[in-house]
Amino acid sequence: MTFDGSNEVITSGANSAYSRARHYFNGYSSGAILSAAQDLLSDPIFAKRLRGPLNPYLGKEYWTDSMDFPGNIVNKLENTFVVTASNAANVTSIKTTLKEAGQSAEVSARTEFEYDAYDNRTKVTEYDFANTARRVVRTTYKSTFHQSVNYVWTQYNLVSLPDIETVYAGDGTTKAAETQFTYDSSDLAAVTACAGIAWKSHQNFALG
Repeated sequence: MTFDGSNEVITSGANSAYSRARHYFNGYSSGAILSAAQDLLSDPIFAKRLRGPLNPYLGKEYWTDSMDFPGNIVNKLENTFVVTASNAANVTSIKTTLKEAGQSAEVSARTEFEYDAYDNRTKVTEYDFANTARRVVRTTYKSTFHQSVNYVWTQYNLVSLPDIETVYAGDGTTKAAETQFTYDSSDLAAVTACAGIAWKSHQNFALG
């Protein structure tokens, strides 16, 4: 079930409304919430029916309408989600639809997203209103320390550190820019201890 979460009105300095936006979220209607609350109060074992993973779509905004003051929709924003193995709802597509004043036809552009097993965003592809890819951004993430210690070991749980971010033209192969990230790039074992300065070993988190 879904419900209209908000109705935003934009006004001028004289408080004259000239545009508004309506946002839609995944959730439950007020009637369904009230019914569930009543069931919970009347049935002590009602909670047993709620076992299992929570709905990952809850609270996610899936649609936005932007309107002029007469109420004509001039801009629509649509979000598409995918549920991953970790029960996260990740955005896979954002579609923007515009309608020029006095025009009957709508035009749409979109941005698409891809993720890895840790829900890190690994690829972003931007399409223009002619459905032509204009920009691709690929991001890889760190998997090892500089000393080849695995970043994703359970005891570290560092799974979302960017390694290389590369920007390409729409063809996905013509490189336009690249950013490289480094972490803990010095060898702590080779650093001379300084009095009064505490540090942690990345090997066992012992205080040095």
